[in-house]
Amino acid sequence: MQIKRKKIIIVSSYRPRDCGIATFSQDLANSLQTHTDDIEFEVIPINEKGGENRIYDRHVNCKIEQRDVNSYENAALYVNNSEAVAVSLQHEFGLHGGKRGEYVINFLELVKKPVITTLHTVLRKPSREEKSLLRKIADLSSRLVVMANTGSKILTKTYGIDKDKIVVVPHGVPNIELCNQNDVKKALGLENRLVLSTFGLISSGKGMEYVIEALPKIKKKHNNILYLILGKTHPGVIAYEGEKYRDRLISRIKALNLQDNVKFINRFVDIEEYIGFLKATDLYLTPYLNPQQVTSGTLVYAMSAGRICISTPYIHAKELYKDGHKMFLVPFRNAKSIAKTVTNLLSNDQLRKKMEAENHLFTRGMTWERVSKSYANIIRSLAEEDLKVDYKIAYSETQVIPTL
Repeated sequence: MQIKRKKIIIVSSYRPRDCGIATFSQDLANSLQTHTDDIEFEVIPINEKGGENRIYDRHVNCKIEQRDVNSYENAALYVNNSEAVAVSLQHEFGLHGGKRGEYVINFLELVKKPVITTLHTVLRKPSREEKSLLRKIADLSSRLVVMANTGSKILTKTYGIDKDKIVVVPHGVPNIELCNQNDVKKALGLENRLVLSTFGLISSGKGMEYVIEALPKIKKKHNNILYLILGKTHPGVIAYEGEKYRDRLISRIKALNLQDNVKFINRFVDIEEYIGFLKATDLYLTPYLNPQQVTSGTLVYAMSAGRICISTPYIHAKELYKDGHKMFLVPFRNAKSIAKTVTNLLSNDQLRKKMEAENHLFTRGMTWERVSKSYANIIRSLAEEDLKVDYKIAYSETQVIPTL
């Protein structure tokens, strides 16, 4: 008997837009279609200013222009007239239009389908406007998905959101095979180098200058050290200040005579190329400066390749560390601690190989196949409930427990 497929509409930035949430949404959509036999998807992408003419794949039939409030309302009408059983809304304050992204409320108030809102940012200390906006989003959503248990606790304690509406589903990761770095370094022109790397859209909040400041001390013991900085500057940063931060990093590299020890890959690196660089990485670093960061896709991607991570203690990193993932936490803005940790790890091959294998094993429960099945469980649950006018209230009465 042929299974009747349930359609979900994903509202988010979407590839080929160069954006972490766009990549997340594409990975989630493809995994739902690949690893479930009853879920299909359509996407309503959010275009930033300048992206109005972007060409998308066949899954896109309707678009939202970020700064046009009417397009949010038109998208809601499109959803209501579709065969979709649910909406998967991706949220971050800078993703949607309005002063703090409040145009998304216009969409949510009109949609007559259950909404699963995935929160990519959960602020521990929100402004009054941010707190009010997130509470409205929660009221108008059937489920809220967060990627860390700490995020769930913040939502209940700080925002007063009913815990029964919240589901914790980890950030998905590709199913990367565990391999020896030396086996892939030659193909990338990195043979005989000890490789550190940081990946993602570049902005001053990434703290890369502290890794650069640590390199002279690391270089004294490991002269073949190379720090790869993969990614272009965040489009929002470019619009505001151009390449000011990157230029500052380059100036410091020259002042410290590190031109042979730091390499920029100044473009948006697609997932396949990124995985190749991860396989060649000896240690992965997220020296981020924001203690409230509740999700880091690059951190879990690195762990899925078995890489040992050195990170500042932002929310997501602390939770992974507490859960037993093999990583090292260093204080914020502390080049000395970075230098000491990197030097010690690079001097102990046996320890690194043991920890790499353990990291790879830990992240098998976070593969996109497993994560998409958790989302599918939420979709099925909502599709099976009897839709009423006040369904958004009714849905908060039961908790979906994802299967991981």
